[in-house]
Amino acid sequence: MITNPGVITLFWSDALGASANDYDLYVIDSVGNIVDFSENYQTGTQDPYEAIGVSYYGNNYAGLWIAINKFDGLDRFLHLNASRGKTQYATNGETHGHATVESAFCVSAVSAYSRTTPFTGVETLESFTSDGPRRVFYYPDGTAITPGNLSSTGGYVRLKPDITAADGVKCATPGFNPFHGTSAAAPHAAAITALLLSAKPNATAAQIRKALTKPALPAPAVWNDVAGYGIVMANLALKLLSGGIVPIYPLLLF
Repeated sequence: MITNPGVITLFWSDALGASANDYDLYVIDSVGNIVDFSENYQTGTQDPYEAIGVSYYGNNYAGLWIAINKFDGLDRFLHLNASRGKTQYATNGETHGHATVESAFCVSAVSAYSRTTPFTGVETLESFTSDGPRRVFYYPDGTAITPGNLSSTGGYVRLKPDITAADGVKCATPGFNPFHGTSAAAPHAAAITALLLSAKPNATAAQIRKALTKPALPAPAVWNDVAGYGIVMANLALKLLSGGIVPIYPLLLF
């Protein structure tokens, strides 16, 4: 059952532009009537992708159901996304796209709205933050990483997200004060990174990654599929990058 989704998308574990396994996507009511659908053909040259956008029902899908039909072909690992909607059943691993590139930073969001005290690492993340990890099945040239195994045990797993940063922050742009979303958290983390590079312009990418992740909260930082290595703290990141000693239970500013 789904509640208030945006665009509903379905991906599966075929290479881009080379899917010969034909899956279809439906929204149905409680008695099985189809109220919306996506039935693109996948015959060997198409992307493994179906999507249901705004229809006669708009986004008011409360109480309806998502159904996936394998029209033709082989079983594949499926990735279903209801775009901030809620589904009755769910598994982890929603994060995808450019944020899950290995050398990129995939950033979760934690609210700083009206906050006057430092983060401690016990804060609840924003409900819209996408969780990990990210399972990848193909090399950039389209070659399968694990030929013959494109299921939930195939490919390899990227530990994404990497870090968490603040959203709900003040912004001078009209209509964005406060600025919520991972679209706010990612530039917040980027700004902290810029501060680190201004203090140590010759820092390597590996040094920056270590500075952002190792002292992240809660300390000691341990990766999990929602917050990554934790909340990035500018002062501790700078201390580590500068060769300082990171306290285990610091009193921090965000």
